[in-house]
Amino acid sequence: MRKSFSMISELRTGSNRHAMQREHSGAFTFIELLIVIAIVAVLAAVSTPQLRNTFDNFELESFAKDIFYLSRYLQESAISQGKVHVLDIILNEKILQAHVQKAQEQFMPITGRFGKQYTVPKSVEMALEPQGLERVYFYPDGHTDEAVIRFTNRHKKQLSLLIKGAGGAIQIQ
Repeated sequence: MRKSFSMISELRTGSNRHAMQREHSGAFTFIELLIVIAIVAVLAAVSTPQLRNTFDNFELESFAKDIFYLSRYLQESAISQGKVHVLDIILNEKILQAHVQKAQEQFMPITGRFGKQYTVPKSVEMALEPQGLERVYFYPDGHTDEAVIRFTNRHKKQLSLLIKGAGGAIQIQ
């Protein structure tokens, strides 16, 4: 009887040691960590181009909206102030800036929120129609010069700012 009791006792002790070992080894093994790191690396490699595309599209849309709001501001200011406003477009430097007419043929940069230089983001290309256009005029009677400013990002997504002459409509397509 003692033998069977001691055997049972050893079995219990042995199984307790094994249970204690499993209880203390709650950490990950090196191979498990390597597998997780490999999975994360693959996911990062797959998602990075899509994130870049999303960022470029956001940058394109944000810049086009900024120029849309600037154009609307120039049109409304020309009407309310009774002065000609102009959007200067320096295509080779990728800069747009707003001016107001102070005297005959003399324009000064506008002040305030819209009185800054707008630099086209590096990921965006800009084209103008009609070609050779350097200024878009906004007149006190509400009409504007007719122009199309096209913004295209490196993924060939394109947005166009349409400034329609006599009706004075400004929209993004």
